[in-house]
Amino acid sequence: MEDMSLQRAIDELVRYLSEHDVVISPELDEDAIDAFERELGATLPQAVRALYRRCGGIGDDALEHVPMRLLSPEEALGEAESLAEQAETYKPHPLPDARYFFVDDGGNWAGVYVEGPLKGKVVLLDHDEPSSAPRFFGLAAFLSELVVAGRDHGDFTMLTTSYPLSSESSVDLIDDARPLAHEYLERSRRATTLEGVLDSAEAALHLLPPDEWQVMQKLLSSEHQFIRWNVLRVAGRHKTKELVPDIAAYAKRSQDANDYTHWRTAYEALVAIGAIREVEALHRAKPKGWNTP
Repeated sequence: MEDMSLQRAIDELVRYLSEHDVVISPELDEDAIDAFERELGATLPQAVRALYRRCGGIGDDALEHVPMRLLSPEEALGEAESLAEQAETYKPHPLPDARYFFVDDGGNWAGVYVEGPLKGKVVLLDHDEPSSAPRFFGLAAFLSELVVAGRDHGDFTMLTTSYPLSSESSVDLIDDARPLAHEYLERSRRATTLEGVLDSAEAALHLLPPDEWQVMQKLLSSEHQFIRWNVLRVAGRHKTKELVPDIAAYAKRSQDANDYTHWRTAYEALVAIGAIREVEALHRAKPKGWNTP
C-alpha cells in the first residue's frame, strides 16, 4: 500500500514539474544509487532509492513551483559536507541517523531517517529553529505536500506536516505513532545528557496522540522550559479541551514571571483550542505592551 502511494506521489511530482518545464535529471540505475549510498555512508531506505530511480535530481528552477527540490547525488554529498562543517551551528543537528536530500536553497533542508525507530520518516532542518522531531510519516506524504504547497504558492514554512499529530489525524497514523511516542518518552527519561532529554521529549510530543492529554498535562510541569514550550505548541494542534485549565494556569504563572514568550504560546494554544472565555480573561489581564495574535 505504501509502495503504491509512493509511486503515485513520485508520478504526481514529476508530472507537475514537467508541466512547468522544470529541469529534471535522468533517473539513476542501481549501480549509481549503490555508489551514492556508499559515499553517503548510509543505507538508503527503499523509498529514497525508488525516488532516485525515477529522477536523479531536480533543478533550482523548481523552486518557483514547489517549496523544496530534490538534490542530485553530487549536490547531496556536497550539502552533507557543508552541514558537517556547520555542526556546531545546528548542534545537535544535522542528525546522525538522517540524511538530507531536499533543499529550498535558503538554508533549510528535508531529510529522511536512515536508521533507528524513525527510519523512513521525514525530518525538516529549519535553520531558524533546528529540530530532530519527525515531521512526515514518509516520503510519499512529503512529496504529495510539496505539490499541494506549490500549487498554493506556499514556501517551506507553509508545509502541512504529519506531525505533530492533530485532531484530524487518521487512525492509521495515530496507531503507528503511539508506540513510538512512548519509546521516545522512555528515552527522554533514561537520557544522561540534557540534549538527549530534550530531543527525545520533543520527538515524543510530535508523535503523541491527542487522546493522551494526561501525558501532556504531566509534561507541562517539566523542569525544562523547552519541554513545557513544546507541550503548549502541540496542545494547540491537538485542540484538547481537557488541557484548557492547565494551560490557562500556566499562562497566568508566565505573566506573573514576566515571561512573554511562554505566555504568548499558551495564549495561542488556547485560541487554537477555542477556549474563548479563558482567552478573553488573558487578554483583559495582559500587561501593557504585550501583543496578542
